[in-house]
Amino acid sequence: MKNGNLEKIFRTCLIAMVTIHFFGVLGISSNSKELFLSTTPFVLLLSTICLFLNFQRISKYLVSLLLICAAIGYSAEVIGVQTGYLFGNYYYGETLGLKVYGVPLTIAVNWASLCIASASIMHRVKLYRPLQIIIATSIPVVIDIMMEPLCSKLDFWHWTSGQVPVLNYLTWFVFSLLFCAIYIVSKVELRNRFAKYYLLIQITFFGLLNLL
Repeated sequence: MKNGNLEKIFRTCLIAMVTIHFFGVLGISSNSKELFLSTTPFVLLLSTICLFLNFQRISKYLVSLLLICAAIGYSAEVIGVQTGYLFGNYYYGETLGLKVYGVPLTIAVNWASLCIASASIMHRVKLYRPLQIIIATSIPVVIDIMMEPLCSKLDFWHWTSGQVPVLNYLTWFVFSLLFCAIYIVSKVELRNRFAKYYLLIQITFFGLLNLL
């Protein structure tokens, strides 16, 4: 993709995502909470599209890796919801959209995008590769930790016991480690200027909601 076009895409995506999440925080904190929450699947999808469009080079290999990680992540969630294994006993609410086997389809998108964004920002950092992978892995886990106090309030998901099991964080770490390792070890082009802003917007969004 030409640099001029990529710059336009970057600016458009950044302005759109900052604006949407800014008003999202205001809306979720208002009397119109349900209306704003109903847009969650579309915001997640749009965020992922913005991330995807900002890759320096979009190859079949990149798309294949995204689909593989999305499928593995989704399958893990289905096993988790249906059996109580892997993450603990939980079920999904309605906020995240259409569900298949009890798991919203947007969860597959979430796994793939969070991990590839994390891998993207670490891929170019000059560190010992295992350390790159560990640091990249920690980012999705931190975001999950920030989301957990909000999950029931926003009807994302609900823990049967009312408390978040330690197993959930361990499993998040294991799968994030797997996906980030796949991305970083592979020879796929990961340069993405938007990736760090994608993650920063997520962290800021959930951080602000935790404070309100």
